[in-house]
Amino acid sequence: MTDKVVVTEGRFTDVSHRLIGKGGEGEAHLAIRYNHQTQQIVDRFVSKNSQTWLIDIRDPWWVQDDGGVYLPMEIMAMKTLASTKSPKCKHIVGVRGWHSAIQQGLYRIHTEYCPYGNLSQVVKLFADLTENIHENGVAEDENEIAHIPEPALWYILEAMCDAGLTMEFGACNGARDPDWEKILHRDIKPKSIFLGEPNESYPHYPTPKLGDFGLAIFETDADHQDFYAEGSEGYCSPEQTVHSPIGDEDSSEDGSEYGSDLKRRQAELDSKDNDTKIKDNDDTKIKDNDDMKMKDDEDDTMETDSNASDDSWIPIGEAPDSGVPIFLNAKGTLKRPKLTMATNVFNVGICIMNMMNQHSNATAILDWESALNDGTPPFSDAAIAKYSRVLMRTVRACVRYRPSDRCTFTDLKARINRHTAGPTRLGFVNQPYEWNYDRAESMRRNGAPMNVATLHDIGSFYDPYSIGAQFDPEVFESEEGLFGAQ
Repeated sequence: MTDKVVVTEGRFTDVSHRLIGKGGEGEAHLAIRYNHQTQQIVDRFVSKNSQTWLIDIRDPWWVQDDGGVYLPMEIMAMKTLASTKSPKCKHIVGVRGWHSAIQQGLYRIHTEYCPYGNLSQVVKLFADLTENIHENGVAEDENEIAHIPEPALWYILEAMCDAGLTMEFGACNGARDPDWEKILHRDIKPKSIFLGEPNESYPHYPTPKLGDFGLAIFETDADHQDFYAEGSEGYCSPEQTVHSPIGDEDSSEDGSEYGSDLKRRQAELDSKDNDTKIKDNDDTKIKDNDDMKMKDDEDDTMETDSNASDDSWIPIGEAPDSGVPIFLNAKGTLKRPKLTMATNVFNVGICIMNMMNQHSNATAILDWESALNDGTPPFSDAAIAKYSRVLMRTVRACVRYRPSDRCTFTDLKARINRHTAGPTRLGFVNQPYEWNYDRAESMRRNGAPMNVATLHDIGSFYDPYSIGAQFDPEVFESEEGLFGAQ
């Protein structure tokens, strides 16, 4: 048994627990430590219990730390992120401690408590408002919905960008740790983004914090077949879903699920190749209308890094009549894509897009099981009417079908600063820019305190378990669920 727990100790204190959530990776309990004499809360944290069996030492779900101790990957990911040098990223849920029992495959992880719930509750709040609008006959057309304010979306996007930079480089301020192992979250969605106490960046909003690292892996392990086809429906990137994980890359044995699937997709390619001759200098690639209009916009130019790599999909030809990419490996057969940091970028982008569209599956209409798909998830008509083209272009840059076509977190950070920071450069933007608009509507740094009414509210928030508050353990243990946007 490995044991590391860091919680507030003190005389005359007891701990009360209550279940606050269940999922495929385990269940979570809120723990309140209180003084049983004064009935005042002195500490609170969340304990998550999970079970992941270690089949053998090559199992990528359990990894060795620097001391040679095997830890579940969820603990290892949060432990690694907590070890980053200052300044710490304030947009990742902090780890307080952990227990693990490798023989039983059991572990418990203690994290900070985010008192305002998670973003899925905010999404539900606006969905309910939209339903009320239509039920009461206020809406003039079906596209009229209660939108999450654009400044809040810029803040959430920036917060997840900082979390992404930390997972990629070990820091969110532009520094790079040469020994850092990149972390892929693989399950970024509103339910995995928790809401903590507000900070000075956007004082009007709770602080978004990325948590729930139950599906996290190191990028160096991303070739393992167990790591494909995992994630939450509606939030997965194409490379997470487009190929079956069963079998080897070039397997084609009869009876193999992956082999038969590969044969079907290879037949699609062969059929397309018979109909179309692809020339090296073909210049008839079709762009979408927005890209044609914005081709000279600096946001559509990758000025910093690229997500292209030797392990990315390689588009060796494109069909002139459709612009559809064909991804092949060196042997001329379909290449199973590797999960990279571009996967994190897509997960962040599709999370924001789904919140803009006010539904949970912008990818539903895309046939990513086809070898000939080059779809980019679409915005709804209501989102197009409501949000700025700058925000839509920024999000769209994250959700391109091919990993190599997506922006990186470094470039994304520069774009966000360019459009929300005002005249002062922030972060690691290397070039001075002229800002014509502040898309965050002065909510960055200058916003009203939380729960002071503005035009950009995302709900009112209440923390019943603040430090020093009076506490009744019997009432607490009889309650269910997390508090969030009301």
